Amino acid sequence: MKINISFAGNDRMFPGLLIALTSIWEHTSCPVNAYILTGDFSDLNPRFLPFTSEMVSFLEKIGKAYHPENEIHVVDMTFLKDEIYRCKGIKGRFSVYAYLRLYYDFLPDLPDRMLYLDIDTVCLRDLAPLYATDLRGHSLGAVLDAVGIKWISPIYCNSGVLLLDLEKVRTNGKIARCRKMVEKKWMFMPDQSAINKHFKFDILFLDGKYNEQVRICPETVIRHYCAVFKIFPYMHFIRAKPWDDIRFFHKERKEYKLDSFLSKCRLLLDQFRRGEEPNVQR
Repeated sequence: MKINISFAGNDRMFPGLLIALTSIWEHTSCPVNAYILTGDFSDLNPRFLPFTSEMVSFLEKIGKAYHPENEIHVVDMTFLKDEIYRCKGIKGRFSVYAYLRLYYDFLPDLPDRMLYLDIDTVCLRDLAPLYATDLRGHSLGAVLDAVGIKWISPIYCNSGVLLLDLEKVRTNGKIARCRKMVEKKWMFMPDQSAINKHFKFDILFLDGKYNEQVRICPETVIRHYCAVFKIFPYMHFIRAKPWDDIRFFHKERKEYKLDSFLSKCRLLLDQFRRGEEPNVQR
């Protein structure tokens, strides 16, 4: 079995993509097909540039060091920019790349089963059991959102980890309705809110260990470092990411379990920046 995984992002997200993919390769027993959704949207924002060929080549070499059948496929979605730019909140707090998951039905060449992951995720265990989950006729599987279930709805899901039956997603019209919603209505979390509304009764609720948004637990498979809202000792968001300065990460997240792994990834990043070949320490 090969596991099909997709991410969406631009060249500024390369450190996060390296961490996310390396964590998957390090823990997952099966070979992985990684599909990187990207594109040149620099006419919207000069920082919105795709992953470079050098970045992709470097990641491919890391992947092959873990398993010779690991592959990376770049999906250039620049051709959809006229469609994407119609989204109401396209210049809001979320980048254009957050919307790319709403265009899977424009990508017929992708495999019929896909695990979508946000780039700020880190894998701690084998993904094979998650990927093999029976969706029981649902279009997608997702974990409840740690913040949304308190403030929005008790069945509000987080879109950072989605197990997708792309055959259903491409044909049932719900993803097109998500796009119509984000085109017409400004929302704080646009793509996530649209998915929750239009797939509401078509979501299989997954165990929280597959998208742990608060802390690492003994059974955690995927730790998702999304922003977390805290009330005490004062109202604030915790936003630190695994690729941030380690002192800042420790201060914000109070987590140390990943220190050795993150140190390894920083060494790989340093090798990339120096133009060296990756020296993978397994």
